[in-house]
Amino acid sequence: MRQRSRRTPAAPPRPRPASAPGGLGALDDLGAIVAFVRVVDARSYSAAARLVGATTSALSKRVARLEGALGVRLLERTTRRLAPTEAGSAFYERCLRVLDALGEAERAATQLGGGARGTLRLSAPVIFGELHVAPLVPPLLERHPGLGVELSLSDRYVDLVDEGFDLALRIGRLADSSLAARRLGRVPAVVCASPAYLERRGVPRAPDELAGHECLRYSLAGAGREWRLRGPDGKERAYAAGGRCSLNHGGAMREVAIAGGGLAHLPLFLVADALASGRLCAVLDAYRGPDFGLYAVYPAGRAPTPKVRAAVEFFAEALPPRLGGPARVSR
Repeated sequence: MRQRSRRTPAAPPRPRPASAPGGLGALDDLGAIVAFVRVVDARSYSAAARLVGATTSALSKRVARLEGALGVRLLERTTRRLAPTEAGSAFYERCLRVLDALGEAERAATQLGGGARGTLRLSAPVIFGELHVAPLVPPLLERHPGLGVELSLSDRYVDLVDEGFDLALRIGRLADSSLAARRLGRVPAVVCASPAYLERRGVPRAPDELAGHECLRYSLAGAGREWRLRGPDGKERAYAAGGRCSLNHGGAMREVAIAGGGLAHLPLFLVADALASGRLCAVLDAYRGPDFGLYAVYPAGRAPTPKVRAAVEFFAEALPPRLGGPARVSR
């Protein structure tokens, strides 16, 4: 009987080591490494694809080629999102260092070559953006001729990574620890109401009286039925605040207050004109609400790009002088 020859199965291709002659192996494709880092940051192929301007399938293929070159699985899909494997986490941390070093090299070259370049995607609150950010765009562009700006105004906190923003200006308390932040200054705040409301309901003399007033609440802040106020002793306390009206827009809250709808705790820049004209009066002057912080925030995990750094430095210089001013107090 004729014996069949046994064929030995072909061994799987071995990944080329990073030190292989003639190339860097898995590191030949820097774009694949950037794609992998963006996917880990976003925990989603689709969100990362929006950031890098590629299709989801193209991004998936680049990461798959990277895994094939390394010979290890870098990502695994859970029920809700992607997550790095143990090898992927180790590779990610080292990739961040490489990208940071490349970023420093880019910044050095950019500074020698004329400064920040590219389009800066910037988010800011609506009225603050209209009054104080939009007027600063021309001088920002004049200072950095290689820079472009795409300004988006929204009172919600945009997701910088998922929505592809480079930088956001935010007012209030910061809660998102995944963002790097720089405090640019303070935004004075005031508790105020219309003369008609104060005549009808009386002028509150102490924060304990807020429970019996119509206090307008800012729904996006998640403050509930409490206002935090700082007393003459400098200590900040939470006080119960009554009221039946909740709004998600500072300008709308100002207009409700002017129309006699209740007490409002708002940034001074929003109500300065109404205070000056007498349409609103500041109250509880000895218990002013703590000033709101003004912050520039950008994705954490790596040093800011030259365009982000340039914009932050510019706004840190240009915004604080535009804020503040006297308030008219009802006695």
